[in-house]
Amino acid sequence: MDPERSAIFGPAVIAAYEVEQRQDWMGAIIDPSCDHLLAANFLRSDALAVRYYAPMKQGDRRKYICVDWRDGVPNRDAVREAFVRPEDRHESFRKLENTLRFYDWRYEHG
Repeated sequence: MDPERSAIFGPAVIAAYEVEQRQDWMGAIIDPSCDHLLAANFLRSDALAVRYYAPMKQGDRRKYICVDWRDGVPNRDAVREAFVRPEDRHESFRKLENTLRFYDWRYEHG
């Protein structure tokens, strides 16, 4: 804890940072240590979280509970416009493609 900077660091914050750094998309996963906190009805097809094989930077996909961020996103172009600028690097385009896969998967699997 660093009160002068209004900063708090602990195991949960460090774990969240590490999980975020492993992901290779513009989505959000819920750390597996929190799985037991989620009620079964929170994972319905119309819920805010779904089980999905999230893309990792190592090239693999791992099954996590992921936040379904599509609410209010009208189409794929809106996703692209929200995340890509001409100066973005190749890494950003890969992340965008992985993000669009999730968008498409959610529409296919409701």
